[in-house]
Amino acid sequence: MNTHVLTVNYWCQIIDPLLRKRKKPPKQFVWGDLNVESADAFYTPGLLRSHHHWMYRKSIANSLRNLVRKVRINDEKTHIMLGFIYPDAVAMAPICKELGVHYSVRVNGSDFRSRIQNPYAKKLVLKCLHEAPLIFCPGEMLREDMIHEGISADKIHSFNNGIEIEVFNLGIRTNQQLNQQKSIVFVANLLEVKAPQRLIHAFTALKQNQAFADLKLDIIGDGPLRNSLKELTQHLKIGEQVKFHGRQPPEIVAKFMQQASCLCLCSRSEGMPNVVVEALACGCPVVATNVGEIPNLIQNKQNGYIIPIKDQSENDIIDNLTHNLERVLNGNWDHSKISNAMSGYSWDAAASMILCETQSLN
Repeated sequence: MNTHVLTVNYWCQIIDPLLRKRKKPPKQFVWGDLNVESADAFYTPGLLRSHHHWMYRKSIANSLRNLVRKVRINDEKTHIMLGFIYPDAVAMAPICKELGVHYSVRVNGSDFRSRIQNPYAKKLVLKCLHEAPLIFCPGEMLREDMIHEGISADKIHSFNNGIEIEVFNLGIRTNQQLNQQKSIVFVANLLEVKAPQRLIHAFTALKQNQAFADLKLDIIGDGPLRNSLKELTQHLKIGEQVKFHGRQPPEIVAKFMQQASCLCLCSRSEGMPNVVVEALACGCPVVATNVGEIPNLIQNKQNGYIIPIKDQSENDIIDNLTHNLERVLNGNWDHSKISNAMSGYSWDAAASMILCETQSLN
C-alpha cells in the first residue's frame, strides 16, 4: 500500500514572502515511506475568514484531482483522510464526493470546539460532519462533544494519540538523582489559549516558599507572547529562574521531561495534548487544567493533579495551580509506573485502528 500526502501551504503572495519572509516547501518529496506533494492555498490574513474554505477549495482542487488520478492509475484502493475541520474538510469533502472517493474526517479538538463557537463556521462544520462517512478523533471526550452536537455516534471512532516511545521514555530518570534540583517544564506554543501567564504567576508564588528557593522553570516553545512573557518575568523579579529555550527538537524536549520534577500545562482549551502523554511516558508527573482529554490522562495522586477551571476566576485558577504544583513537587512518585501506563500510546496502534475502519468503506 502506498501512502500519499497532500500538504497544504497557506500562502498570501504579498504578506508571506515579503513581510513574514516565509519560504515554500518543495513541490514534491519523499519522507520515509510517504510520498508528499505540496499545494498552495491562498488566504487573506485576518480578513474574510468566513470565505477561507472557498479560497482553499479553489486553490487546491486541481492538485487533489491530479493526486487521485495518479493513485487510481496504479489500481490502488483510494481513501482520503481530511485533517482538520475548517477550512480543510469543509473545503475538500465536496471534491471527494465529486470524484467518488471514499473519505473520512479527522477532528483534532480545538478545531471543532473553537469553530462551533462561531455561528457561521458552526453551520459549515456540522454539515460537513453530518455528511462524512467516517470521523476519527483523539480521545473519548471529543467524541462525546460531537455526539452532543447531533453527530451520529456510530461513525465516530476515537483513538489515542501516539508518541515516539524510543524518544519519550524514562531515559536518565531511572539512573540519576533528580531531586537535587527541582524544576518545572512547560512545553507549548506561546499563545493565549495555552495561558502561560498562569504558570508564571504560580511559579512566582511558589518562590515565596524558602523550600523552593532553587526552583527553576524551563519554557520550551515560541510564539507571539514570548516578549511579553519575558517582560512579565522581569517585572515579577524571577527572570533569573525562568529560562526561555524556544522551539526544540523532540530529543531535547524528552531530556527536559526526563529531568524535570513535573510538567505543567495550564491551557484554556485542548484536544488530546501529546505533550502530556510524552511527559508521562518519561515518568514525569503532570499538573494540568481540566480541559479536553486531560481528565482521561491524569489521575490525581497517581501521575499528577488536575486543575478545575470552569466557573473559576483567574486568581482562583492560579491559586489552585500553585497549590497543586507544590503538592507534585513534594510528592513521592513512582516514575516507572507512570511511564509504563503510557505503553499503549503508539502511532502503530492508532494507525491500525484507523486502517481497519477505513477499509470497511472500500
